[in-house]
Amino acid sequence: MTMHVVLGDGLLPAKELDALLRDLSERATEADDPFWFLVHGKPEPTATDTALVKWLIDEGVYYEMISDGSESDLYEGYQEKYTVKRLAPKVVSLMQERPEEGEEAHLLALFAADDPDAEEDRWLNDVIQAVTDAEFTVLAMNDGMQEIRIVSTDEDEGDDEVVDDDEAEIVSEGYTREALEEMDLDGLKEVAAKLGISLPPRTRMATYVEAILGNTKDEEVEVIDLDEGVITAPTVNGEAVTFTTGNPVLVGAAMMIVVYNGTVMSKAITDDQARTLMNA
Repeated sequence: MTMHVVLGDGLLPAKELDALLRDLSERATEADDPFWFLVHGKPEPTATDTALVKWLIDEGVYYEMISDGSESDLYEGYQEKYTVKRLAPKVVSLMQERPEEGEEAHLLALFAADDPDAEEDRWLNDVIQAVTDAEFTVLAMNDGMQEIRIVSTDEDEGDDEVVDDDEAEIVSEGYTREALEEMDLDGLKEVAAKLGISLPPRTRMATYVEAILGNTKDEEVEVIDLDEGVITAPTVNGEAVTFTTGNPVLVGAAMMIVVYNGTVMSKAITDDQARTLMNA
């Protein structure tokens, strides 16, 4: 089984939420791996909270609830309830103790703001820090299910953040990870536009940084007539990608190609996004 912990005050359009949940359900069924949820009970649930709980109840999915005791009646269908004063340590404890042997657990984060330092998400980031420190995976539920990676630093000893050598390299326009992380969201959008990278609205700054570091202008896309049934992208992050029309099969890295009014736009996407598009 897989334990999905959903936290955050961010929003996700109802159709996208339904598609995401059904994708998780279908993959769990295919793998013969039932899944269940731990949700955050709130006194004033968001529209996304309401849609999520309704979906769980309608689909008969087992879920538990954690709160400070002031939650609304929305969550009354829970199977277990945990009342706590401090959220982060209890969430980590449950992720460590509740899954059975061989069962996975990860956190699905709903961010309320694009800026990772926004006050609205401060409490959520605190939980994410604790969860990643405990070596669990965190995915941005309303940001394409991108993995959130936080590197802890010891301020007392002045330790520097450790990054891979390839992440520290300068990309084609001369930007390093450090320089990108010092920019505001508008600055990142300008850099992305220069590199021909197009990301959806409300994409968070961390996702822009990863996209910029992983994509350059040097990546050329060859588009073959659709009648021939093949669209080929010779290089995406150094990997060959092939899409076939009619019955698409994903090979290598994932890329979305849109042809509109004679204009071709390409964008690297996650495996989960690719599967959703291919099953649409």
